[in-house]
Amino acid sequence: MSRAARTSTELASRREEILDAALALLAEGGLVAVTMRSIAARVGCSAMTPYGYFPDRAAILAGLRDAAFLRFADALHAAAEAVDDPLERLARVGHAYVAFARRQTPAYRLMFELERPSEMTAAGHAAWAEIHAAITFAISKDVLAGDADSLAHIFWSSMHGLCALHIAGRLQGGRTIDELIDPLMLALVAGTRTRINESEQTPPRDTENHDAK
Repeated sequence: MSRAARTSTELASRREEILDAALALLAEGGLVAVTMRSIAARVGCSAMTPYGYFPDRAAILAGLRDAAFLRFADALHAAAEAVDDPLERLARVGHAYVAFARRQTPAYRLMFELERPSEMTAAGHAAWAEIHAAITFAISKDVLAGDADSLAHIFWSSMHGLCALHIAGRLQGGRTIDELIDPLMLALVAGTRTRINESEQTPPRDTENHDAK
């Protein structure tokens, strides 16, 4: 192996080590705990070493955010993979969404609370693509009706709203996220099913009688 290849590998390994340290600090103390100095202390290097791999704290947080989105996308993909029933696929994606937010809460919050550029990153698009694919599949099987982009946004915003309320401790009336996730997804599906049924049940216009009047 060439020296250049070893250097590239070592660089990637050290960057990963820095991100792992930052993620651990984030889980322990939130965003305020993630500083260049605390990361260096966790890694066991000099205070200036992280700057050799990331220009600043913001770049490290952006790296954490993108890594979280990729893990999130992987979780959604694994949940949907090889599931042929469109409603079951949506249900599994929804449960995987909630499970990720609960299991990796600090990273999940970082995904949506960190100041971001106006355009979603490639990592964010990877997560969006998994949700969009599940919605598109359901539309293709005639169990959902509507524009795939709009329905995917509705699904994502509904799941995120439920998770955000759970994380903030704002669910009311003793309700829990476990009790609400399935009714929420049923309500989303029922809304589009109503549109399908209304379309199917609308009688054809009696043009002959109408024109005769």
